[in-house]
Amino acid sequence: CVFEAAPGAHVEVGSSDWGEKLFERWGRSLATLHMLSRGYAPQGPRRYRWDEDDVLVNAATYLPPAESSARRAHDEVLRRLSAMPAESGSFGLIHGDFCRVNFNYDGRHITAFDFDDCCYHWFVYDLVCALAPASFRPAEERRAYRDWMVKGYGQLLPLDESWQTDFDLLLRLRHVYIFTLHMRNWSGTVEQHPKHNLLERLRHSFDHPLHW
Repeated sequence: CVFEAAPGAHVEVGSSDWGEKLFERWGRSLATLHMLSRGYAPQGPRRYRWDEDDVLVNAATYLPPAESSARRAHDEVLRRLSAMPAESGSFGLIHGDFCRVNFNYDGRHITAFDFDDCCYHWFVYDLVCALAPASFRPAEERRAYRDWMVKGYGQLLPLDESWQTDFDLLLRLRHVYIFTLHMRNWSGTVEQHPKHNLLERLRHSFDHPLHW
């Protein structure tokens, strides 16, 4: 396969571009995508809903029996999300992994790619996916990132009053998802995994949920 190169380049954490201006444009890009999603009707087979994802559907198979905290967190999050309204204004087709490595930036515009996690989900989850890699950064730093991104997003689309509560719940889902994904793709223990430090932090978050 051959693709046209996306303009710009990845933005490195701590670089001169890594700041408020970028996060505002990042938020605007997500809002633009969600505005288009609201009116999108697929011409062929639709993408899957979030709760049809193999990682979540078969979590009981992928999570070792010893990972009891992850199993409890998985069940709790899915139970709570099953009661959350999936309304057209806040739910639709999302990118699903709009994190730093999945877009290029040329100083003015963001070009997104890597849409293989695209699915029907709450729009707030796209903000979660974008910010989740900073989950274990100092609180002041990660709050600034979110404030900047939400400011840019809000310039085009208002967020529901419950968005902060929804954000924390969907962040918990993201942590469960990433942990389960790594377990699905790994035959050893968490301690043997190349990303064991991340997985240990995710483990801790299951019993001590992170409030952004």
